[in-house]
Amino acid sequence: VWQDEGPNLVANGDFEADNQLWQCSNTTIFQDPCENDFWLEADIVIPPPCGDPFADADRDGDVDQDDFGAFQQCITGMNNGPVSGDCLCFDRIDSGDSARDDDVDQVDYAAFEACASGPGIPADIACDDNN
Repeated sequence: VWQDEGPNLVANGDFEADNQLWQCSNTTIFQDPCENDFWLEADIVIPPPCGDPFADADRDGDVDQDDFGAFQQCITGMNNGPVSGDCLCFDRIDSGDSARDDDVDQVDYAAFEACASGPGIPADIACDDNN
């Protein structure tokens, strides 16, 4: 990310406001000797893009046994997270909640089943619009 001027871009994608204080490692990994610009090291985790619908793990347009196999590898059970990597796509927002609960359990399985279509049968991309 190149930033010439203006408020600092912070790791969550927001811009820093005047009253925010952010701790910075200030670890210089490169300095341009000509313009005296500094490049700083940053650890940023970008979650994987999910299929549409989310249950289409292999992004082939259907929700079938191949996708269910991927889902099975992600099952943590209730309150047994954390969930990471490609499994983040299977962690759905539970009814009545405002955020994901960091596990892949029976609630997420019900959402998966609602999107199941079968091999070669196009999935309903709206099946996951409510969660």
